[in-house]
Amino acid sequence: MTRATPIKPCEAMLTPTHDPVAPWCADVLTLFAGALGDVRFPDVDGPTLEGAAQTVRRAQLETESLERALDEARARTHTANAEFAELCGRALAYARVFASTQPELEAALATVRTRSDKPLAELAQKKRGRPRKDRATVELLPDDAIAAQ
Repeated sequence: MTRATPIKPCEAMLTPTHDPVAPWCADVLTLFAGALGDVRFPDVDGPTLEGAAQTVRRAQLETESLERALDEARARTHTANAEFAELCGRALAYARVFASTQPELEAALATVRTRSDKPLAELAQKKRGRPRKDRATVELLPDDAIAAQ
């Protein structure tokens, strides 16, 4: 086992949000810092264990720093995408007005997908309101005159 790099004073003060040292390893560290503090084995002693634990903690600090940077980058991407979508919506609205007198351009615009991921032509075909009652349903329902009695 190689010796861990010495701990720099400023790094020793930084602690990760989540301590990556396993509880049983922390117990071994405590044992070699206390009761076995003066005991040295060929490749293991208290300072070696502490150095290795600090290496793990530095790696965790780096991981946490990168995760924060990734979260910030994701937030920037989300914001930029929302602004871009708003701009595209405005561009599409302008293009619809511009194309209103040009059937060829209107046909091209009808194939453009919207935020719902459906082409404009599909959205325009959607019928609004309540569906009409069919003859079988009308026969099952009482007349208003009969219901009023």
